[in-house]
Amino acid sequence: MLVTKGYRPPINLLTVVVGANSVVNALFGGHPSTVARNGVAMLAGDDAGPRDQRYVANLVASLFALFLALSATTANTLLHVLPISLVAALAGLAILAAFVDALQTAIATDLPVWARFSPWQSPPRRSRSSESGPPPGRSSAAC
Repeated sequence: MLVTKGYRPPINLLTVVVGANSVVNALFGGHPSTVARNGVAMLAGDDAGPRDQRYVANLVASLFALFLALSATTANTLLHVLPISLVAALAGLAILAAFVDALQTAIATDLPVWARFSPWQSPPRRSRSSESGPPPGRSSAAC
């Protein structure tokens, strides 16, 4: 994901750091560390601001993640109090920009976004007579 956005992350260093973090977490009974790709899609995309200032979005997201980690019990209680449909709607809205960016990358065309998914842009249909041929018992010349 980062490579497609023009970044050159130090992959070997990241692999070593995440692996070492997993070992430390395992010593304390924690889960393995991972690199979260969903955050990368949102923070490396064009919606995060000008390319030379996207680090601000990463700093804000990192501070929020640290705050969330420190208040995980309170956040868990809040998520259980809120209706499940509201939590699902908020989660969907949070990743909507990344989803649209992925669709635009997958379906690269000169058409605007609304025209790609418009129900009125269906391909022309062939007539039934050309698909099925002549009715049984008749030759094609008689039709």
